[in-house]
Amino acid sequence: LSVAQGEILGLLGENGAGKTTLMNVLFGAYAPDAGEILVQGRPVTINSSADALAAGIGMVHQHFHLAPRLSVLENLLIGIPGKSGRIDRAGGLTRLAE
Repeated sequence: LSVAQGEILGLLGENGAGKTTLMNVLFGAYAPDAGEILVQGRPVTINSSADALAAGIGMVHQHFHLAPRLSVLENLLIGIPGKSGRIDRAGGLTRLAE
C-alpha cells in the first residue's frame, strides 16, 4: 500500500478484511507481526498515536462520539498542530483552499 504526501485515503472492504487492524497498526494501537512501515522511503517504528502523528500519519475514527460537536473541518484538523496546541480553523480553511 502506497499513499502519496497530501493524499487522503479511504479504506473500504468486507467485515473482517483487516481495515481496522491496518489502521490500528499505522496509528500505533497494535504492533505489526511482520512487514515494515516506510515514511518518505525511510523505515519508522510506531508505538503510539504520537509517533504516528510525528511521522505525518493521521486517522479520523469512524465512531461519531470520539469528538462531539466538531465540524468536518475540525475533525480533519484534529492531529495538526495549531496555535497554542488548539485547532487552527482559519489556517485549516487556508490549507483547504490551496
